[in-house]
Amino acid sequence: MIPLLFVLAVAAAPSTTTTPSTSTPPKAPRGSYRIDDATAAAAVVDAAVKVAVADVVFFARPFAAATLREANAIDAVVIVDVDKVADGERIHVRFGGKDVTTIAGVATDVVVDAHGVARVVQRRDGDAIVQTAARTEGTRTLHIHAVDPAANVVDVDVRFDSPELPSALHYRLRYHRT
Repeated sequence: MIPLLFVLAVAAAPSTTTTPSTSTPPKAPRGSYRIDDATAAAAVVDAAVKVAVADVVFFARPFAAATLREANAIDAVVIVDVDKVADGERIHVRFGGKDVTTIAGVATDVVVDAHGVARVVQRRDGDAIVQTAARTEGTRTLHIHAVDPAANVVDVDVRFDSPELPSALHYRLRYHRT
């Protein structure tokens, strides 16, 4: 008689056969995308800011929240472009009112605002574009990826990690091709 545990283990074992995918994977984002509802997007950012500053000392919380809201102002348009060049791929991203063009994987110093410079690295992650901007206040990472196979809709995941915040700021915005 076959022990019951053996039968259960065989029944629960993952299948080694693979089923071919019938869906087309999304293309890499490329082009100009517009946010549908800026008011709703601002509410998403505001909610994320409240979570990020919830454990900040109460007298510093309003300043921290205002600084994060200013740094994460919604840009109605996101532009993504990738070109082949002699050095590899040139990636151009416009997000948050700032245009950044770099060679994929190469750290580049970029003036991001009146407060200083960030070391920016842009790269592909499969069919997504990832932009990491590091400065003394913290590191912001954008992950721009297509939602549909034609890349007509993209999600932009934003994460800001800072030693000055008890938890990371994280939110997702959806943009549609213009």
